[in-house]
Amino acid sequence: MPYCPNCGAFVPSGNSTCSCGTSFILSFREDYEKLRDMYNDASSYERNGNYSRASEVYNRILDDIRILERDWDFGYGSDSYEEISRIEADARNALRRI
Repeated sequence: MPYCPNCGAFVPSGNSTCSCGTSFILSFREDYEKLRDMYNDASSYERNGNYSRASEVYNRILDDIRILERDWDFGYGSDSYEEISRIEADARNALRRI
């Protein structure tokens, strides 16, 4: 979230508290877009028969999600959170497949 919902000041990525003291839930959108791009890359590797590279990227997706979960303010129910949950499930299923 680049701007504070209270005062409108710019808030650097990764921060959940503005200099005015307002706390807010971090946006999952950037994380989702990064993970989605990684998933698309892994799917492409899998379709092209490069299973070792696909497996490596799927595992990196799961590792990144585990790391991000520690930093998130868990906005359960947000669209991006739900989308990230789907990417996680799809990556796990893909690893079982290959």
